[in-house]
Amino acid sequence: MCGNNIVAFPSKVSLATALVDPEEILQNGYLVELFSGVSQKEQEDGYWSMFSDPGIVNDVIFDNGAVVIDFNDQFIQHFGKASSATVTFWMMEQICRTLFQFTEVKSVTLTLNGSCEAIGDILQTGCLKTERDMWEFSVKENGWDLPTYYSLEGR
Repeated sequence: MCGNNIVAFPSKVSLATALVDPEEILQNGYLVELFSGVSQKEQEDGYWSMFSDPGIVNDVIFDNGAVVIDFNDQFIQHFGKASSATVTFWMMEQICRTLFQFTEVKSVTLTLNGSCEAIGDILQTGCLKTERDMWEFSVKENGWDLPTYYSLEGR
């Protein structure tokens, strides 16, 4: 986030020169950056993030376009007492902006220790799954810009 705008951070992940494993790139590259939060310099430049600890993630699974981010109990410590529609919206928006910049990603589901219902109970939302086409529609309806799209191949 920068001011009231949601932006994808330029990545520090270098381009791959061999065959890539999308799951590995997402889990150990882009999502680590997202869940690490912003640096002091980024904060001074007006950026902010819902996240500050990549240790809240158990696993990231990429299967035929569907990404599942499985959080651990540290998620409850970070977000369990802040369960509001606003917190959930900005959290999902930052995740979707990060993942949907890749054309191969078609949906994002959040789970807690393997359970979609458990994270829904914490956030009071029900199971959290976002499809790319619905997210793009929402972004356009809100007058926001869609991110530039890339492929995980060659990343």
